[in-house]
Amino acid sequence: MSRASNFLSNLQFELEIIHSSRLHYITLKKIYRVDKY
Repeated sequence: MSRASNFLSNLQFELEIIHSSRLHYITLKKIYRVDKY
């Protein structure tokens, strides 16, 4: 039981990292586009 909950918390943590990095990537693309044109 504890192993399953630990796995779920790790999965949620990785999803938050993926989501935040995707947001950073989108923001960087917007900034780059603004700088380019």
